[in-house]
Amino acid sequence: MADNAFTLGGLVKKRAELAGEIEATQARLRKMIVDLESLDGAIRVFDRSYPIDEIRAKRVKDERYQSRRPLGRVVLEILRQGGGPMTAEQIALQLPEALEVKADARLMRHLTERVSRALRNHRRHGEAASSDGDGPFVMWRLV
Repeated sequence: MADNAFTLGGLVKKRAELAGEIEATQARLRKMIVDLESLDGAIRVFDRSYPIDEIRAKRVKDERYQSRRPLGRVVLEILRQGGGPMTAEQIALQLPEALEVKADARLMRHLTERVSRALRNHRRHGEAASSDGDGPFVMWRLV
């Protein structure tokens, strides 16, 4: 019975956090709508007949994936500090801390793909080499 109290308390806390996040997001959305309407008005000041409805939305990059440090250099640093061959997944697991970003499963898949691309690029430039590891894994090392 006591275990249920802790579980219930955790669920209630998580729900309250999520509800607060939803409220903050809705407030931010309302502000963005007002800003968009202001921009539409400014466009109409310059050209009343401009087809505002035909302006396509621009895709926004996910901020969590952004970093000030070039990924390729960070990958080489991690390999250098690793002390031996590593897989792209092992390197990707160390990236969130190195890049100072918060990681979730989706971000980790994205980072693993980016690490693999960076490693292949380093191999083309003669900075890294790959070899077969256990099972389907490719082991990477510095040259």
